[in-house]
Amino acid sequence: MCAKTQKKQFEFIDSYYSDLSLDEQVIALIVRSPVASGTIRSISHPSLPEGYSILTKKDLRWETDIEVLDTKIPLLAYEKISYEGEAIAIVCGPSIHVARRIIAGLDIQFTEALEEAKNPEEDIVLHDIFTRSIDMSQNKKQTVSETESLKDETIYTIDKTYSTKIKHEFYKESTGCLADFSKKNLSIFTPSLWAQNLVENVSAVTNIAIEFISIKKTISHHLSESNIWAETYIACLASYASLLLEKPVFLQIDKDDERPFFYNSPEFSTSFNVSFTSEGKILSIDADCQIDCGAFPVFKEEIANRTKLATIGAYSIPEQKIRVDILKSAKPPLSIDINAVDSHAQFAIEVLMQDIAMKLEVFPHEVRLKNIEPDQREILDLGAEEIPSLIETSIDKSQFLRRYATYNLVSQDPELFLKHKPCRGIGMSIGFQGSNFASSILENKRKELSLTLRTDESVIIHAHTHSKQIANIWKQMAAQELSIPPEKIKLDPSYAVLSDAFPSTIHRNINITTSLIKRCAKGIEAKRFHEALPIVEKKAIYTQRPKTWNLKKLEGKPYFSYAWASAVIDLEIDSYSYEVLIKKIWVTIHAGKILNREDAEKSVKKNIQQQLSRYLPEESYVSFLIDLHFIRSEDDPKEIGSLMNNIIPSALHSALTLALQKPIPQLPLVHDSVFKLIKGKENENTMHS
Repeated sequence: MCAKTQKKQFEFIDSYYSDLSLDEQVIALIVRSPVASGTIRSISHPSLPEGYSILTKKDLRWETDIEVLDTKIPLLAYEKISYEGEAIAIVCGPSIHVARRIIAGLDIQFTEALEEAKNPEEDIVLHDIFTRSIDMSQNKKQTVSETESLKDETIYTIDKTYSTKIKHEFYKESTGCLADFSKKNLSIFTPSLWAQNLVENVSAVTNIAIEFISIKKTISHHLSESNIWAETYIACLASYASLLLEKPVFLQIDKDDERPFFYNSPEFSTSFNVSFTSEGKILSIDADCQIDCGAFPVFKEEIANRTKLATIGAYSIPEQKIRVDILKSAKPPLSIDINAVDSHAQFAIEVLMQDIAMKLEVFPHEVRLKNIEPDQREILDLGAEEIPSLIETSIDKSQFLRRYATYNLVSQDPELFLKHKPCRGIGMSIGFQGSNFASSILENKRKELSLTLRTDESVIIHAHTHSKQIANIWKQMAAQELSIPPEKIKLDPSYAVLSDAFPSTIHRNINITTSLIKRCAKGIEAKRFHEALPIVEKKAIYTQRPKTWNLKKLEGKPYFSYAWASAVIDLEIDSYSYEVLIKKIWVTIHAGKILNREDAEKSVKKNIQQQLSRYLPEESYVSFLIDLHFIRSEDDPKEIGSLMNNIIPSALHSALTLALQKPIPQLPLVHDSVFKLIKGKENENTMHS
């Protein structure tokens, strides 16, 4: 009985929601607040056409907020406006063009709040401090008195701040959904990655029992291109409008609204105060991470925990202090890829390594190797033993040492741009992607999967994905283990994840899924000629083990698995137009066994392009070469979907820093960023001369 109900409540639709339409459906558009703070008094229209309606918070009969973990977000603000552009109403009607004209003609009466001086500490909604002192020679904790001797060896210090904010540039279906209330039943066509959260919130807002709500899961995008809380928010608005109007409601966010209000990346700022020897060995580091998460800081604990871990990463530093502050502000709530939340912290520590190398006038890879201790796994196991081979391969394939020395020498000419000589830069970085963070509040501790060997010797994998690449990998794995042709391996299109309390990211995890498929296949193989068909085999993995990870102490193994990669970027700055031109990128990846090299290469190259689009103007990466190398391994496959997030930005920053011989204050770059930096450098040179 449960299985039938679940299939009815959740099913996959092989279509985009925006390609669907239902009879008598109406369009819904969001009306936004004209003020950043205050109270809405009234919203009216002098001559509202027949068939059109305006819904505000006053029309909401039941729950008026959605709840994401412990954070509440108003569906429609009224008494209290939290940021300019916050949703205050929706206009519904048959024509999108008429609805837009209605919004343009609305009379919105409001009282704007007076600005008051306040203590900046009031904006901190989460504060976390971590400290550690380690005796590197004995691999044990050190007393405070012993750490004082480390400070006496200090020769150099750096005190710098690094800032990043992702600029979303992608081409995909706009955020939205289609909701249809009919005869006590509500159907929602949505690409949501978090079905249970969506259903629970819709039920609270509409007062419709969960058993009468069905999710038609349409094609979703890569997790980094999805805002999991926004999909719940939009579904609630559309569902409530459909309930009131008793018609299907199609709500799609305009492209102009999507980026500022639903893809508002958090602003990360990391300040480092470090001391290090003349050889580049870091003796102490004091990191202060400030993360602006907007008016409603969704996922604040997850962001803080992952940032705290990634701020230093696999580097072994005797004396550590990390402070993470999650801030709220009068901005739209953040949108972030949870699986890549630590990319900003990895960016900061990698750029710091470049700055240390330039200050000491040594090669940047030497600084990294000087601060890697592969035998420190008892303290923090992030797979640091993979780093030396990655760096060696990257240096060899890119001829990094020769290029770096040459570019560094040429770029020190103060009249380089005045003479219109080619200005080149090269930068490197290393980074990791962890799968299944042991302290995550967004993932199940237990992952399970089942396979069925049917009477016709075909196999059903009870999972589903819209990604053909991932589906092919699953099929190849099962076919290989069972010696069955891949065409006899099928996925289960009725697989439901409505009961999953967390975002559906598990079946995007190559490492865990392939491990489960392998274990299920071996179980079937052992029973294959001894039991009657069909044979069903179910296996589970516990990915969060308290005995192997201590969040408070940052000790143990924080991830179920991790892939490592290094990137080298060679670029040129046009001395006439000041445009940045990417020449070539070398990427080396250690991600276990690559099951489908062609698909893996396509995925990585696509992600490289995506990263460049987030930090550079489009003309900077029109034509360039990519040299991609996977280190051969028979280890289980690792997840690499977000790996480029963690290496491309810092390699780009380091290459720009070398070319300009001047620190880059922040990414992304805009069209005149380089021009301003060069002019500033020329002014400095003039003053010194």
